[in-house]
Amino acid sequence: MSNKVNIGLAGIKIGEIASDGGMGTSLEQIGVTNQGSCKINFEDAEKKEFFVEEYDDPFHVEYTQGKINIQYQIANPDIDTIVKVFGGSKSGSGPSEVYKAPDQSVTIERSMEITPKKGLGFKFPRVSITAKFTPDIGKENLLMLDITASVLRPTKDGEPRFSMFKVA
Repeated sequence: MSNKVNIGLAGIKIGEIASDGGMGTSLEQIGVTNQGSCKINFEDAEKKEFFVEEYDDPFHVEYTQGKINIQYQIANPDIDTIVKVFGGSKSGSGPSEVYKAPDQSVTIERSMEITPKKGLGFKFPRVSITAKFTPDIGKENLLMLDITASVLRPTKDGEPRFSMFKVA
């Protein structure tokens, strides 16, 4: 038996969801990930127990899948990255480049791929992305983007909410 491990992070990519509602195929990395910040949280399934008067034990149990959330920090955001995760717009170029935040909340849905350095990677066909700036700024802190992605049900029939792939 070989010793297989999942370790490291080679990159996180996002891109447009495929036109049929499946996994996007044109994904890009939009920055580097702050060390130790990437977390994939698989919540426990929710359990609903049904009881009847005649028994103390549950008569029937129903389960609902737990949510999946991804969190990470982009350590080197630029204006293009900010537009991709916050919405809004960019004007100008070079030193006169300016980011303009949206007036209202924007829903950003994308496909996401997380690739480790070794082991098994994840593909999420549809995630809802929210972003915020880290609060600390100064000589000893990088201004980063805190990214949270909530996994959603793909709109393509038969598409799983996530799949995994081997990294050579």
